[in-house]
Order: sequence, then C-alpha cells, then structure tokens
Amino acid sequence: ARTLRQGPLASSAVQELLRAHFVSSWSLTAELQGYAASEADRATKEMAAACLNEYKFPVQIVCLLPNATVVDSICANDLVAVDDVDEVELEGFTDPIEMAYHRFLSSCVTKARTQHFFEAS
Repeated sequence: ARTLRQGPLASSAVQELLRAHFVSSWSLTAELQGYAASEADRATKEMAAACLNEYKFPVQIVCLLPNATVVDSICANDLVAVDDVDEVELEGFTDPIEMAYHRFLSSCVTKARTQHFFEAS
C-alpha cells in the first residue's frame, strides 16, 4: 500500500501549496493527548484538543487556523480510497490521490479565506 509520503506528499504541486499556505506537521495521538492535558501554553492545548476532536483512525489530516479553529479535516483512508478516474479528470496530476489531496488543501485555503476571513500575512 502506498503512503501519503510516497504519493501526494511527493508531488511538486502539493509541496508548493503546502509551502505557500501551511505549516505542515504531524503528531502521534499520544503526543496530542499529552499536550491537551499539560500545562502548556493555551494555544498548544487548544490545537491539540481540536486535532483530537477531529481524529479518525488511523491518520487524520486537519487544517487549523492559528486560533485552533478547524477549517476542514479528512481521514487518510478516505483520501486514498479515491476511485480510479479518467485521465481527463486528473487535471494534469499523475494520480487520483495526489489530485484529491491537492483539492483538499486548495479547499482549505478557500474556506479559510471565505468562511473564516483568514489571510496569512
């Protein structure tokens, strides 16, 4: 089975989008639980709690604003379960998972701007 790292995260289009609009990181559930329960700064606690609230096994991709507002999230299993698509539908991407992840990220940028009135500085 392919991983996100071998697929969409290896895509130059996805990497470009991540660099331009996101702080990309990953955390284990146990780490998030520790942050949420700790005496860490409030922002860290709120972000950890927001991620835990969204979590679905095995991997959840969560887009947060700096104030811990969840813009959107998707379970990695749902992302990689994209059905085969016609080559015309790939819109220049090499595989459907890459395209789906890029669409998810682009949608997060749009939602952050239009629904949450967030513009990165």
